Order: sequence, then C-alpha cells, then structure tokens
Amino acid sequence: MSIALETVRAGFARRFGGPASIVARAPGRVNLIGEHTDYNHGFVLPMALDLEVMIAGQARTDNRVRAFAEQFNDGADLPLDGLTREAAHPWMDYIAGVAQQLTQGGYRLPQGADLYITGDVPVGAGLSSSAAVEMAVLKLFEGLYGFTLDDGEAARLGQRVENEFLGISSGIMDQFASRCCRAGHALFLDCRSLALEHVAINFADAALVITDTCCARRLSGSKYNERVAECERAVAGLCEMLGKRGGGGDPQSAPWRGQETGHNRETGHNGETDHNKGTHLRDFSLAALEEARDRLDTVAFRRARHVISENGRTLEACARLRDGDAPGFGALMNASDHSLREDYEVTSPELDAMTAIARLLPGCYGSRMTGAGFGGCAVHLVQTEHIKQFSIRLMEDYQLATGIEGRLYSSGASAGAEWAKV
Repeated sequence: MSIALETVRAGFARRFGGPASIVARAPGRVNLIGEHTDYNHGFVLPMALDLEVMIAGQARTDNRVRAFAEQFNDGADLPLDGLTREAAHPWMDYIAGVAQQLTQGGYRLPQGADLYITGDVPVGAGLSSSAAVEMAVLKLFEGLYGFTLDDGEAARLGQRVENEFLGISSGIMDQFASRCCRAGHALFLDCRSLALEHVAINFADAALVITDTCCARRLSGSKYNERVAECERAVAGLCEMLGKRGGGGDPQSAPWRGQETGHNRETGHNGETDHNKGTHLRDFSLAALEEARDRLDTVAFRRARHVISENGRTLEACARLRDGDAPGFGALMNASDHSLREDYEVTSPELDAMTAIARLLPGCYGSRMTGAGFGGCAVHLVQTEHIKQFSIRLMEDYQLATGIEGRLYSSGASAGAEWAKV
C-alpha cells in the first residue's frame, strides 16, 4: 500500500466531518508487452503497480454521491437518479459511469455515498489512473452495499464505462489488471475468452524500471477510436480477400493451446474457443495479411501488421517470462517498441528519445513505450547490477536530448483491487 490508511481516513473526516466506514484501493498498471491488442481480442501481459488510487467512503441517506478528489482539490455532487457527464469535473465521470453501469445491471446503490479520493497514480502517464479509479470505486460500492461482482464482470463493467459513458473504444486490459493482478506476478490475459494466468516475475539478474517522459499523453478519445476504425478496415479487407468471415481461423490460439504452461491453472481454460468468425485481427495470420495487402490501404495494413505480430510477441514473451529469460524478453520488448513506432504510430518524439537512449546504456535488455502512447511512460528491463547507474544516466541523457526533466517510478508487481472496513 503506497498511501497510509490513516492519511485517507483523516482526509475523509476533514472533508465530510465524520468517519468513513470503508476504504478501497486499486492499483495502476504497466503493460510489459501486448499493446493495442486488447480491443482486437488479442493477448496482453500487464502487471499492477504499487502506485494506487484509494477511496474512503460512507453511505448517505439522500440518494446522492458527493465526492472530493484530493489530487485536483475539487469536489462534485450528483444525484444517483440523474447521472451525467460533468464538464466542470471530468474526474467525476469515472465515478458516475460506474454508478450508472451498476444501476443498469440491477445492483442497488440505495442511499448514495460520500467519497474521498486520493492516490499517486500519475494522470496522463499511461499507467491507467482511470481504470484504478473505476476499480477502486467499484470495490468501495461492493463493500458498502454488500454485493460482489466476479472479476470478469467487474472488468467488463469498467470497460463499458469507457465505451458507453465516455465514448472511448478501449479494450479490457486496464480494468482486468487493476482488478485481478497478483503480487509478484504479471497477468497473462486472453482478451477474447478472458482466460488468464498469473506468471511469476522472477528474473535472476534483472528488474523492471519505469520512466515517465513527463509529457502527458496526447492520445485523445478520437485518436484512440481512429486506431480502432483502422483495425476494423483491415478486418473487412481480410474478410473480403478470404471470401467469407472465418477463413482466417484463429491462428493466435494455436500456440496458446499447444503450450501446457499456457493452461489456466485456476479455471482449467486453455483458450480453445469457437471464435472462427473473423471479427477481429486476432483471427488472422501474418500470411493472410500479406495475401490481402492489395485489398488494404497502407495505413490499415500497417496497423494490422502491428497487432498480429504483437500477439505473437506477447505469447513468446510470456514463455520467456516463465523461463526467466531476461535477454529473450528484452529483445521482444525492443521489437514491440519498433512496431508501435513504425506500424501503429503511437509513440512520440519524447518516448522515442527515452527508449533509444535506454537501449544504448549498459545493462539494458529491452525498452519500450507502454500504455496507449503519444506520450506517457516507458518500461525497461535492466540488469540488477546496472539499475542505479542506468536510472541516473537515462534521466540525465533524456533531459539533455529533450530539455525535459523525466521522472522515475520504483514499483514491484502489486496486488489488485480490495476493500476493508475501517
């Protein structure tokens, strides 16, 4: 826990004049590999961070939600029977969206609530502060009102908040990571079946370093939706080439099925599902994409090439993680970053400077942008003995190259969302 429980309790009492009855927390996440694959029904490999959002709460009796966000020094007050987006308080949209989705799903919030929100997940850095808020407030409502969603349902609810309430065509990775991750592990998730595996991070001589370009992400909802539409254009062209939906098969599930270590030890699910309808880029191989090149515009082709190859890299990276193969994992990180820069075009000059500098420093196995892109953070795999000097040199050289003072985050792999009575 990165924020003291007493700090959150005291903040609630100061703001609302009485004690909270419950505190919930949910972490941010860093995605180790598997970028822009989740909304294409592919594979991802995130881990939860020690950085987190914490919310203290108490039930009300007047059917209203009053909330105060310490990070923004801002408060908002909404009726539960009239939840809308708040232009003056955009952070409140995530809370209102969760409450709306719960109500639509038949879960009662009978009295409303007072909420005090604080946290240290940086906003706009690509570490998923929004999903952390969604999953923290959902956990708080569960504890406050005595219902429980299963993890998959909770993650899907958070995704609907962004898709339906906010109008952003995002995938499910961020919410799943914030809700479900296990301390000391990365989460290997099949974003189609929601089969998962907790994979221990146990490199013998290497650790992960997260750095912030300190350039807020410039990926607006429209840019994100643009990438989604480009992937859909690629799917349409592939289906036209094949003459029917489903001719692409599900090539990415074959290596998942073929690896015993890929089996989900908790649910028994091995990823083998009947999804041969060619609806997403997950359903096609690089060979099929090459065959369809003449039917696709150049942009759609490159977007598809990134997604299909990134799925393969993520499967391979999971195997390298299980084996503790740091050089192999790092090489896949580098290949992912190249693909995100050249084919998916979601890096930025600052991210490119950060990763290029990192790869030249002693002890760096691999470096890549992480998150949606267009600014934000990068993640690096570095030999343990070089981490101190690597971190110093990277921050110095990045500032020399860009004129911007970057930031370093130290975090292990944390546990997912939880709540407790206070």
